[in-house]
Amino acid sequence: MTRTVWRQGRTFLLVMAFIAWRPVANAQEGATDACLSAANEFAQRGDLRTAESKIRECLRLAPHSAPVLAYLGMILTKQGRPSEANVYLQKAVQIDANRTSTRFNLALNEFRLGQLESAASNLEVVLKQQPNQPPATVLLGTILAEQGKCPRAVALLESVTGLVRQQPDSVLALSRCYYVTGERDKARQMLRTLLEQPLGPEWVAMGAGVAGQANDPEMADALLSAARSQHPSDSRLAYSQALVEYNAGRFPECQATLERSIAAGMREAEAFDLLAWCRHRQGEDVQAAEVMQQAIQLEPASTRYTHLAQMLVEEKNYSEALGAARKATELPNPDAAAWRVRATVEFARGMFKQAADSAAKAAELDPHDPDPLLMLSAAEQKLFRYAEAKSVLEKGMRLFPGQARFSAQFGKLLLDAGGAWSAADQKSAVALLESVLARDDSLFEAHLALGRYWVNKGSAAQALPHLAAAAKLSPQDAQVHFLLASAYRLLGRGSDAAKEIRLFQSLQAGSAEPASGGRDRKPVATVGADNK
Repeated sequence: MTRTVWRQGRTFLLVMAFIAWRPVANAQEGATDACLSAANEFAQRGDLRTAESKIRECLRLAPHSAPVLAYLGMILTKQGRPSEANVYLQKAVQIDANRTSTRFNLALNEFRLGQLESAASNLEVVLKQQPNQPPATVLLGTILAEQGKCPRAVALLESVTGLVRQQPDSVLALSRCYYVTGERDKARQMLRTLLEQPLGPEWVAMGAGVAGQANDPEMADALLSAARSQHPSDSRLAYSQALVEYNAGRFPECQATLERSIAAGMREAEAFDLLAWCRHRQGEDVQAAEVMQQAIQLEPASTRYTHLAQMLVEEKNYSEALGAARKATELPNPDAAAWRVRATVEFARGMFKQAADSAAKAAELDPHDPDPLLMLSAAEQKLFRYAEAKSVLEKGMRLFPGQARFSAQFGKLLLDAGGAWSAADQKSAVALLESVLARDDSLFEAHLALGRYWVNKGSAAQALPHLAAAAKLSPQDAQVHFLLASAYRLLGRGSDAAKEIRLFQSLQAGSAEPASGGRDRKPVATVGADNK
């Protein structure tokens, strides 16, 4: 998701950064005090370039002075150079770990740069040193909400509600977590505060997006209706309305809203992108591809090619999808979604080495997404690199303990005859798969693995329930029907076996399926989203 500017944070940054410099009594440091004072005078007048030049003179006098390093970091931040600023802010806190204001500034820059883990770690230190520091509390709560750690995020943000209401990003974060924790009324109340502030319509639109994602279209419509009364000609609100309609599954309405806006002159790529998805969801695949090409002409960015590849994958048009996915990863700044869809296509086309490489890149770019690891393990297994596949799944089970798919795929791996697993390994795999299905009976791969195992053991009676469940979950999967034919043959049910063989042969003529766990997710449009 595109990161929004933490506007209130800019105020906090200035207040705390200027506090970071103060006159010193130490004679050894006194020589730099006049230098800092001169730099500060230029900064106060808004002459940041001269202030930077002066502070760099101070740095030559005292290269290991934490106040000088911190002040230079602040000046660079004010000039919109956060990455460069963080070099100096980091040095300052390494020299003086008790510089709470400097550490907060560092965390704020890291947040803006999308470095959430590092920002959260620095904020934890700030709050340990100053437990009731409101700006750090708000920022940490906002970051935890983005990371999906809603219980603690809610606790932190609720402790500084007054400050949260002044910070639109935090309002959105807290509202999102309220929806996650089932507190819809609180979420709605918090989102309404966006209408009470002198904000641009984009913030209200993002609030509507939060409500829409949470299956609360009534609140989304209410926010957009109020915003339209204040900004009747703002095209962003029409786009946001279309997003709400899309997320609610009202695809014809979404299409009509976007087509009206485009006819009125809207030429934003994201509008054509969403219109393409509306057409795609209605089965108009040719028209959808044409509209997505218009979006690409307006903005030939990686994201647009990623979305085109996603649509083509859903159509099982893997040949054209591969071209789009390659383009998505060749353009500047490809994200995890681009590498994930490329891995999906490569796996479907039997390019397992390439799929493994692409999945590894996706996992590196988005370590919070379990799908690339699942796809990587599946590709390693196809390459007969069983030890590597096992290692990847073990990592996934550690990182995502609540994801039953890792356990299911792990059990499937241990039942793969090519791995030369021991009888004890296979016995534990069967027990693992059965325990996984006891918790979640909808896991196709677990049913399929057990069905195949029992067919190979000649125990058709034990195989049949799992294969029937797998066929119900994925009726277009050819291998399920082949295994069902084998099970029926073992049971002496020749006519049923012949029927399944015919189904197998008709499905086998189609394209291969993507790896389990690696299928691209259905696109859910969100305000400001980079990934559908």
